[in-house]
Order: sequence, then C-alpha cells, then structure tokens
Amino acid sequence: MNTKNKVLMSVVATVSLLVVASGGVVRAQEFQQCGGDNPASSMLSLPVGQYDVYAKLGQKDTSENAVLYTQVLPAGDEQTECKTLGSAAVNDKTYTNVTSVNVTKQEIVLYYLSSLSSTSMQSAAAPQIVFVNKENVVCDFTHDCIVAYHGAQFKLTPQKISLNSDSLRAGSLLAYKDDTVKKVVYTIDGKPAYEKPTLQPFDERYVSGGAHVLGRTVLLRSGQALNDSRILEKGTTTDINYTFVAFYMSQSTTVTIIVTLTGLFVLWALVLTIVRKIQQKRVWKQTHIAGYGPKFDPLKVGAQKNFYDESVSRTLYRYRKWWMSLISIAALVLVCMSYIVGTFTVDGVSMLPTLHDRSVHLLVKVQSTLSKVNGSEYVPKLGTIVVVQKDDNNLFDPIAAAEKHYVVKRVVGLPGERVTVKSGKILIYNDQYKEGFEPDASFKWTHLLLGSEQFNIDITLKDSELFVVGDNRDESIDSRFYGPINTSQVIGSVVP
Repeated sequence: MNTKNKVLMSVVATVSLLVVASGGVVRAQEFQQCGGDNPASSMLSLPVGQYDVYAKLGQKDTSENAVLYTQVLPAGDEQTECKTLGSAAVNDKTYTNVTSVNVTKQEIVLYYLSSLSSTSMQSAAAPQIVFVNKENVVCDFTHDCIVAYHGAQFKLTPQKISLNSDSLRAGSLLAYKDDTVKKVVYTIDGKPAYEKPTLQPFDERYVSGGAHVLGRTVLLRSGQALNDSRILEKGTTTDINYTFVAFYMSQSTTVTIIVTLTGLFVLWALVLTIVRKIQQKRVWKQTHIAGYGPKFDPLKVGAQKNFYDESVSRTLYRYRKWWMSLISIAALVLVCMSYIVGTFTVDGVSMLPTLHDRSVHLLVKVQSTLSKVNGSEYVPKLGTIVVVQKDDNNLFDPIAAAEKHYVVKRVVGLPGERVTVKSGKILIYNDQYKEGFEPDASFKWTHLLLGSEQFNIDITLKDSELFVVGDNRDESIDSRFYGPINTSQVIGSVVP
C-alpha cells in the first residue's frame, strides 16, 4: 500500500471512529464554531502544500460577500480555534479567488463559507470551494479552467475531496495524464448516447435531424473530468439516411435482438433443409438399391418425398406464423421496456429504507413518453419516486458514483412552488398553502425517513423545475446539493 493510500485509510478510520462515537453520520455542523448561524460547511483533509482557494455559489440571483473560515476537527469536548482565511464577493457564474492557504500538516479540518450580506450561504444548491496547488497550476480557474487535450479545448472539472455529503462542496485540481482515462461518455443534449474507452471524434451517426448539443466527458481515474461540447445542426428534409442510421444506433440493442432472432430462424431452416436432403437421399437408396438398409414401403415414397424435398425459403414460409410471431413479440417487449414500462436497479442507499441497494423495481415510463409525443412536459405528483438523469459534475457525488447516469429520488417540490429547508424540515409554499406545509408530515413515507439537519435553503422553483430528495437524507446527494432538476430529466416513476 503506497503512502497516499495509507493516509487516506487513516483519515477514513478517524472519521469512522467519529461516526461510531456520534451514533451516525458525521455532520460538520455538530462542531460548528465559525461563520454565524448558517454557514455552508465541509470536512476534508488536504495534503501538505500551498493552495489558492476559489469559491462559487450555488444557484443564487445575487452575489454574496463571503468569508472563509477554518477549524481543526475537535477531539471530544475540546474546543479548537476558529480562523478567518479570507473574504471576497462571489457569485454563481464563475469561481472567485478568496484566499490562499498553507497546509503544513495533513489533518481533518472543517471549512466554513459564511455570508456577510444574508442569513445563509445555502441557496438552491450547495456552494463550492476548490483548492488549486500553487506548485502545479494546470489552468486559469477563473476562466472555466480550459485546457488543451488531444488537440481540442476541454473544461477541466475538479475531483471531490470532502469526506462526506457536506453543504459546502469541496474539490481539488490536479494535473492529468492520458493513461489515467477511465472511459469517455458521449452525450446528445446532455443525455448519454454511448461510451468508449478512449477519446474519439463524436460519431454523428447517433445524431438525428435538427440542432443538437454534442458533448464528450473524459472521466479520469483521479475523479476529475474533461468536458467539451459543440452544436451540430442537421437538416431534416434533404436526406433521411442519417435519420434512419441514428434510429438504429440509438436502438441498436432492439435491432440487434430482432436481427439475431431472424438469423437463428434462418439457420434453423437451413439445418432442417440439410437434414431433409440427407434423409431424402437415404429414402431414395432404400427404394432403388437392392439390399440397401431395411425394406422400405414404396406406398410411402410419395409422402416422404413431398416432406423432405423442401427448400429453405419454403420451410421459412411454412413456419412463417411461428417465427414472425416470436419476432413481433420480442420487438413489442423491447419497445415496451424502452418507452412504456421497464425495470430499474437501485444503486446506493440514498432511498433507504424505502428502496434498498441493488433492489429491482418497476419503472413506469409511459407518462414521460406520452408527454414527449404531445409536446408537453411530464410533471410527477408530489411524493412520486422518480428516476432522474443526473448531472455528471463530479463535485456533486463521491468518485465512486461518478459513472452513475441515473439516480432515484422523491419529488417534494413542484414548478412554481417555494421550497425552504431548515433544521432538517422541508416546507412547501404554493397558492393552496400560503403558510406552507411539510410534505414529510403529510404523506405516508414520513415514518420511513432518516433525516438530516445540515441545510438552510429558500428557493422558488421556476417553470419546469422540480425539487427532489432522497428518503435517507443524511446519505443522499439531491436538490439540496445540486439544486432543482428539470422535468425533462425525469425518465419515469418507480413502483416501490
């Protein structure tokens, strides 16, 4: 085990002891000494070195006068000093340099980002801080961290370094190498289309007519990612060839299964024809060569001849109802699973105890499909458990979850509603409930919740926006971190 892994294991072991001692997940706010009542906080352990620290808000319409504090993790009832590191005016559009830090010893430290101009740094999504090692600067982080990679311009995103699901997302920026590529995900309009082990030009055969945003995400083993995108416009009247090819590429599994079944039927008919030819020759010898084989009844020669003298095409035609029915059923099942109803395997513990890790559930897609056909939007009912196409920003999730494209959450906020989160309690305000109501207290899933008390959020959802959370609040990365999701990101509803 190398030195880096030993340090990481030591940190994890220390955090585990704290978890056991506290009877649950470590929350940075349990040791809060800095930043007033409602700072955003993160717990992490940086390697020794000098770092520039950049900050960025979650989804907020205005900038904030932010102050960054630090505090060494207390041991037991011991009180540790709260240090002010720096301050700056930050916003939700770009990263702003707040301060520099010199780490002389690797230890678990709490960082707090507080606001001088409002009651809370938390908004529609958790703010971020990123540590850039001064001795190994790889990009200008104030300008989207654009780097050259394989002759193209990519945006480099940091790796997550905070030790648990904190209200302040923390990351670090490292140098990258070609041999650290894990895989490359190719997306169309933000949705995964296909994957490759290496970076290649986008295969435009996947793209149908019209204007689309094509993206490539290079997932690195360090937890960082390289992203690029471009707009591709294709006509829809001059040539339908690419439209057909795009359909095949996007539904390649369905087409492959149908073609395979057809090929198996043709192979079966061919083998049956060969067997018949062999048997036909045997019958001829029995009826025309004296002393060959057992005596054959010549009265049956005509029937035998008619039965065995049949071509492949004739055999397929005679059994057409069987193989056409099987292929039709297979195609119908695949179409139903793609657009009407399918299955979803839960990956993670964010919906415990409602949905368990690796459990398989029915996924209803028909409402989402019909809304797309009608040109409308699918808005799930309050409390619906939905599968969502997640954002791949790897500061949202730990490194182990960077490859998950879809997550399962519960809808608690609908378009146009005001959502507040304070001391673990979610309140919803709308035209019907102007004083607000608590969805967790009004619905049957209440007794299943594993709550959290580390958020203070106040947001009004825009049109087509949903606020989703996991039932296991302490272990869920959801709208409290990455803000509202769009209704177009909902794949379907899950039957528990």
